[in-house]
Amino acid sequence: MIDWGLAGTIAGAGIGMVAIVLVMLAVATWLMGVLIRKMESRHRAKEEKQQRAQS
Repeated sequence: MIDWGLAGTIAGAGIGMVAIVLVMLAVATWLMGVLIRKMESRHRAKEEKQQRAQS
């Protein structure tokens, strides 16, 4: 016999794990975007400062 309660529990746990992993990936992607933009803006500011000093 099939224990549908156990099957539902296993399926629910699997779907829950997939959702958790997707949320973690979304947060990691967002954080990487924030860090990259911050690094780029610092780099641009440094270049502009150097250009002003040379002029």
